[in-house]
Amino acid sequence: MNHLQKKLFELASSGPRRKGSEVERYAEILNLSRSAVYDRINGKISISLDEAAVLLQTLGLSWGELLEGAGSTQPTRPRSLETTPEDYVASLHKDVLLLARQKMPQTWHECSAAPVFWLKHSRLLAAFKFYFWFRVFHPAHSGTLPLFTAQWAEVGQIKRLLDQSQTILAAYQTIPGLEIWSHQMFDRTIARIRYIQGIEGFSQQDMALRLLDEVQKVARRMERMAKKGNKSPDGDGGTMIVYENRTFASGNTLVGKAIGGQFLYMDAGYPDFVRYDDANVVEDRIGRLQSMLRHLEVVSYSERNCNVFFKTLQEHIDYQIKRGE
Repeated sequence: MNHLQKKLFELASSGPRRKGSEVERYAEILNLSRSAVYDRINGKISISLDEAAVLLQTLGLSWGELLEGAGSTQPTRPRSLETTPEDYVASLHKDVLLLARQKMPQTWHECSAAPVFWLKHSRLLAAFKFYFWFRVFHPAHSGTLPLFTAQWAEVGQIKRLLDQSQTILAAYQTIPGLEIWSHQMFDRTIARIRYIQGIEGFSQQDMALRLLDEVQKVARRMERMAKKGNKSPDGDGGTMIVYENRTFASGNTLVGKAIGGQFLYMDAGYPDFVRYDDANVVEDRIGRLQSMLRHLEVVSYSERNCNVFFKTLQEHIDYQIKRGE
């Protein structure tokens, strides 16, 4: 990864000059000390994927510019304007189902925003997320879709996406894994519900309230999962350990690894995503996630910690809902 790290800082320094040193600028962007930035520029410390994503986004650079000619680590990376929900769901569907069939599969999931296959715990909520993607992001549909209704989930294309998401969730729940959650997991979903409400995108006046109630239901299902230490709320899935992230800037990454293969997904602003299947990249990410754990709070297998986490999560969700009223 050193050649990519070197290229990242070369790209960063090639932009317009601004007042102050580049080191000071990077330190401010990454919330690091000057010495920590020097160590990353000089290659003494590897820059994390999350740090790279923040630097690229802040400086107006793209993953395409960084990864051009990257050889064996070249990811699956549709250009932003070509990325569609179908790309994301089809790719994840293939990877998760294959992982579930391999020997000794495991997942590592750092979740700053609930992914669409999780929201499939609520078909209505998952349908809304697809609606938001198509209406706001998809150039072929932006601003042209009809108002959102519950029946929108039964439209042919959307029904296929939701059925694929259900299959992804069912396979995902069979795989043992490690989850890193935060109280902000539903913030983006709540904000998008309020956004569509604000542009009068719902056909029924109570639809926003129905969707917000579905957010609460998904959170309660997650609580059952955490208390059982199991990926299925009913306790018949793969074992799961949940950690709470209060310490680090939260990211959205999903890693899967088995004897037969591996993958890494990075959220670049859904439905945009970056996917790697290079073993070295995946191992690097797993190592970073594992190194975080000693600084995080264990939620699973602790009645006290679990109760505190979900009480605080519920209070946070209530606050986010009320502030949008």
